[in-house]
Amino acid sequence: MNLEIILRYVHFISIFTIVGTLASEHLILKKELKRAEIGKLARIDMVYGLAAMTLLIV
Repeated sequence: MNLEIILRYVHFISIFTIVGTLASEHLILKKELKRAEIGKLARIDMVYGLAAMTLLIV
């Protein structure tokens, strides 16, 4: 029973993480990006990918 509750919370946290990463990518993206911004986007994409994989697994 506790495992089921934990998995539900992980599922919802993954969904909120995906929404947050998409929103932050939208705010960072523009026509010309600096090197630091590209690095930020890469880290955000990594978090997005991990959240998406977690969502699919759970």
